[in-house]
Amino acid sequence: MRPSLLAFFISLLIPHAAAASDLTQVKTVFVIMEENHEWSLVNSSSMPYLVNTLLPQASYCTNYRGGDNGALHPSEPNYLWFDAGTNFGITNDDPPLDNRINSGAHLETLLSNAGHSWRYYQEDISPGTCPLDSVGNYTPKHDASLFFDDDTGPSAPSASSAYCIANNVPFTQLASDLSHGTVADYNFITPNKQDNMHDGTMAQADAWLQAIVPAILASSAYQNGGCLMITWDEAYDASGATTSNPIGMIVLSPLAKGGGYNNAVAYSHSSALKSIEEAFGLSPLLGDAASPGTADLSDLFIGGVKPSPVPADTSGSGGAILLGPVPVTGKEPLCLHGGDGAHVDVYSLSGAKVASFSAASGQACWDHQGIIAGVYAAHIRTGVTQRVQKIVILR
Repeated sequence: MRPSLLAFFISLLIPHAAAASDLTQVKTVFVIMEENHEWSLVNSSSMPYLVNTLLPQASYCTNYRGGDNGALHPSEPNYLWFDAGTNFGITNDDPPLDNRINSGAHLETLLSNAGHSWRYYQEDISPGTCPLDSVGNYTPKHDASLFFDDDTGPSAPSASSAYCIANNVPFTQLASDLSHGTVADYNFITPNKQDNMHDGTMAQADAWLQAIVPAILASSAYQNGGCLMITWDEAYDASGATTSNPIGMIVLSPLAKGGGYNNAVAYSHSSALKSIEEAFGLSPLLGDAASPGTADLSDLFIGGVKPSPVPADTSGSGGAILLGPVPVTGKEPLCLHGGDGAHVDVYSLSGAKVASFSAASGQACWDHQGIIAGVYAAHIRTGVTQRVQKIVILR
């Protein structure tokens, strides 16, 4: 391994000596989904409460995008992506009865199956009905759960579905649930179209946040392992045109680094979904949340570290592609996919070479018996392509 490359890689590895991220200690999640603004617009004097009060105490992402890394439009597919890691081929804002999804591969089903409660707080809906139709400034396209038959059935979507009614409640119920400690484990909060920037102004949305967020932060659910995520569904620029630009993600939690900590890691709605699943120990990871390239939000939490960057493939250029990390807990050999002819050199953080081996049948396997716990760099060479795999041995 070239010394400069090794030094650079080691500089990325050193933070991993920190404890596991406190993301996994989260017990209650609140999500507030705003609408149709990119980060450059909301991170401005137009939203003084958000910028001057929330950001200084939060952890936040400046390079967080909507579904399909920001390419997905309009609203409804993005809400579905946040919930399931895919839009199920839906590319419009049609109502639930027209866009029914007969699949249990979404967050609410995984939560229920794991014994966790969930609830959608929708501004402007009436109690005692499954809100399948628009009313006032409420629209069902901003409630992903309504599109899944197993949430609105049991056999077909129905306004009288008891399960749906129990889990989709008027926003006015939130204050009582917060004060009485009866919020769900997972709580998705949707302002109406005036308060979420869809039809109203940024000033209206900012005032709404100022009226609502303090009650969440003061609640026992938040103060004892709670997490509040504030994000936007998709990006619109100042002219009202859709873009794939960042929309931002703000995380407030006693378990977060806070203090205005922020990063520019490439995140998306898949990252939020992956993080929520990890917080509640859910499996399998849904849709794009399961992609190896999807980073979770653990860096925003105490003990978390930035994921290693993965530059574009540099095959033929002699550059290095950074991969990982791979945790190793057992004694079985670790097999790395390097392709036929691959050669692997493994280095410790001190730069000492601890192993050297070549691939057989497309796999290069490292018998790490006798190697002490720690962080290592496996330099995989196949022709002129170089890959560096981060390996964390946990004995």
